[in-house]
Amino acid sequence: MASCNRRTGSIIMLLVASFFIISLLAFVIDIGFMYFQNARINTAVNASWKGGYDLLSGLRDGLLTDAQKEQVRQRVREIMVENGFSKDEVASKTAVLFFDNDRGFEVAASASFGLFFARVMGFQIANVYSRRDNLITDPLSGKKYAPRLPVPIAIPHAVVKDISSEKVEVSPLPSEGFKPGREYILKPGSDKQSNQPEKIAENIQTTSTSTEEIKVVSDLSELENDSSGGIKKNNFGIVELDNISGGGAEKFRKNLLFGCNKPLEVNHRIIIDSNSYSDICDEAIKLLVSSDTASAAVSVARVILPVVDVPPEVSGHNNKAVYEIACTDNPAGKSKLKDYQFKSSLRIIGFAEFEIIPPSKYSRAGTKIEQGDNGDLGPALSGQIRGKFLKYVVVPGEIKPQ
Repeated sequence: MASCNRRTGSIIMLLVASFFIISLLAFVIDIGFMYFQNARINTAVNASWKGGYDLLSGLRDGLLTDAQKEQVRQRVREIMVENGFSKDEVASKTAVLFFDNDRGFEVAASASFGLFFARVMGFQIANVYSRRDNLITDPLSGKKYAPRLPVPIAIPHAVVKDISSEKVEVSPLPSEGFKPGREYILKPGSDKQSNQPEKIAENIQTTSTSTEEIKVVSDLSELENDSSGGIKKNNFGIVELDNISGGGAEKFRKNLLFGCNKPLEVNHRIIIDSNSYSDICDEAIKLLVSSDTASAAVSVARVILPVVDVPPEVSGHNNKAVYEIACTDNPAGKSKLKDYQFKSSLRIIGFAEFEIIPPSKYSRAGTKIEQGDNGDLGPALSGQIRGKFLKYVVVPGEIKPQ
């Protein structure tokens, strides 16, 4: 009798142990299947994002039209289906998002699948989720923004002071260069409008109702007679980053708002557009800054500018001559010395990122002009653009000038 009881106890223990072993095996199988499904959806989302982004980059010339956005969405769906997801799954569980004036692009998808052994424990299905975007998070503010392309404004590695609508003073920077968080003039101003009738509000997303105007200061005779003298503005720092002349106001507008997609490198030469395009600059400031509200998840006021100097082949080999040059080069898209004999263009020596600020937040607007990176930067002028320095993308001098 005792022997029978021992056998019965052993059988019960064996059954209990078998149950736990089978349950553990089932758990491992289901977890492995979940990992497989997670890898599957990650692969599909990454591939569809890449395909959609490549198509988007080729289509983009300002804001995308609804038809262009649908083209991108359709391409994303096609790649998801190619990766083994059904059309019904993709249609109902894949999202394609555009934001930050179509610079930002995101693909997100989820999928459901049935489990095996976990069903005995009441778990019928599981879900996996994946997303990919091209946003960068600012470690200081926590805001996200899409990568920026260079805009068609060049600055010397110096402090620009707008002492009048016709003259500019260029002072040397301290050895550490631009100071993070400090205000600088990115483009000198002018009291002359570009006489271009088009408006750019229809080409950028904004909900702003601001009517703030930039006050144009015209009585600057006292400043113009200042002992510093200043130099005459033969240009306003506007450049043709693709080195193809003749694009005019429309090309400048698009590249200012959305950046230029041409690959740029240190030591490339860039030609100058002598126009000021004051009205376009004033409107762009309002639109870019008003879209960057305090509550926005994405900042659109950031810009990347090429930092330039005057290369040896151009007479007036110093930073002050940047705004004196009247460009006559026409390289038809060429940007290297070996491909074209440049005589009146600028040389890229680095890249810097700034955040555009509106006139209402200028902290260095005034007529107290001092040496170096001290004092005011001059009054606010129409067409003038100011920004807060954020960081160097490529530090001037880091790559040997050629």
